[in-house]
Amino acid sequence: MNLQRIAFAIAASLLATASVASEFKLGGVVLLQPEEIVGARVNSAADLAAYIRALESAATGYFSTLEPATPRAGHLVIATKPEHATNAWVVFEPALSAEQTEALVRRLREVTPADTRDGVVVFALKVSIDGAKAPHDHVPRIADWDKAIEKAGEALSVDDVVLRSWKP
Repeated sequence: MNLQRIAFAIAASLLATASVASEFKLGGVVLLQPEEIVGARVNSAADLAAYIRALESAATGYFSTLEPATPRAGHLVIATKPEHATNAWVVFEPALSAEQTEALVRRLREVTPADTRDGVVVFALKVSIDGAKAPHDHVPRIADWDKAIEKAGEALSVDDVVLRSWKP
């Protein structure tokens, strides 16, 4: 199962259809774990693709409620556990307000995730709002993750960083 190719194909198909009045655009999907790990933890690439489409739809719905603003680009980082627990981190430049970030994270966490097993699955959606270009960097800088690494005082796996940063 080549998840990177599937993620790219999903992003390419959504690029053709994701432009709406809110100008939310998906610019790509980045796996934040090795493909072998993600492939072993998801039931199927089709399930993951459907989940990504549902997340894109939820984010589009959220941004369609906002007035057009300064163009911004960033990442919607998603982590899901086997028991269907989901978390999200939102990183934009310029940043969203705290209230907007909280509302968007809440909306993303409401999406039913793909079935997973044997650990967390972590990926990022590269997005742009109101005409900005999607970010070029593949790994977003997440303050909660930086704090978890600093507190540990040592290098951590993606799984450990996510689990130590998880907010209920």
